[in-house]
Amino acid sequence: MLNPDSCMEPSPGRLPKLEATRPHMEPKASCPAAAPLVERKFHVLVGVTGSVAALKLPLLVSKLLDIPGLEVAVVTTERAKHFYSSQDIPVTLYSDADEWEMWKCRSDPVLHIDLRRWADLLLVAPLDANTLGKVASGICDNLLTCIIRAWDRSKPLIFCPAMNTAMWEHPITAQQVDQLKAFGYVEIPCVAKKLVCGDKGLGAMAEVGTIVDKVKEVLFQHSGFQQS
Repeated sequence: MLNPDSCMEPSPGRLPKLEATRPHMEPKASCPAAAPLVERKFHVLVGVTGSVAALKLPLLVSKLLDIPGLEVAVVTTERAKHFYSSQDIPVTLYSDADEWEMWKCRSDPVLHIDLRRWADLLLVAPLDANTLGKVASGICDNLLTCIIRAWDRSKPLIFCPAMNTAMWEHPITAQQVDQLKAFGYVEIPCVAKKLVCGDKGLGAMAEVGTIVDKVKEVLFQHSGFQQS
């Protein structure tokens, strides 16, 4: 059993530099009069869940990185890993194991809180039916849902539902989507198309271009972020 009053040596890892989570500006130059403060990048955290639409994660991240001034990181659920290769994700990728590996004693950082502080915008794409139900009910049993449960609702959270048509048409789905919107979260509605399973109808995640355009719009609304 872990003794909370003892501390193990921190393990070196691939966790990003979260020192810049709180300040909105980079540190001053050595001579304050020599150079002005430099604005830091806008931080976008992408959450990816276990829908087949997670296949689009590499493209989504690539298109987000094309937006000048953005820094992107990704939080994945375990099931989402089935649909993409981590080698195709050119940014820091977090999973549940990172939360536990990072924390060894009381003074260590709590990853879901640090990421909540770091991010200026949370984009959950795709949001599968299982995670939709968890978020609507307040369940937080993995890294991503803990971030969402702790999310600062003064910051934008965008979600992109994706599921089979039969799941989308279940009455509970509309209730859960409405609950997320009642929290102040922004929905990018799913679209109708032929799904990977062969069914035709609503349930497919919105196109990557639509998602990226919405991110630009929300950034501009919340921060005056310059669109290009």
